[in-house]
Amino acid sequence: MWIDFVANGLPVQGLVLSDQDRIATPFFPTFFINFRGLDLPAAASPYLLAYDLLPLTFAAVALLAGGSCDAPGRRLVQLVYRTPALQLALGTWHLPGPALIAPALVAWLLIRLRAASRPALA
Repeated sequence: MWIDFVANGLPVQGLVLSDQDRIATPFFPTFFINFRGLDLPAAASPYLLAYDLLPLTFAAVALLAGGSCDAPGRRLVQLVYRTPALQLALGTWHLPGPALIAPALVAWLLIRLRAASRPALA
């Protein structure tokens, strides 16, 4: 199976990701595909499919369930949950954006962690 994947799957994957018609734009919420949707040249970047968002979505929903999200955090969790649908909607028109959702959530988490680790002023 792995020999077939390397011999057949990877070359096809490369063709899809470098396609000039940008047929993959609606399906991959990544910087690479978002930039390709803007007709920018191909650049090395990991790609991501909707099913790859399951761990992030689980973590985001766990944050929400734990009650540790403020209003911006809740909005980011909602956006993470909706990333595949947003990518389909915006990617169809080759509009970038959904690739920024996961990094925005990580930035929010880091800001919250940094604030929580600071000693309180007396």
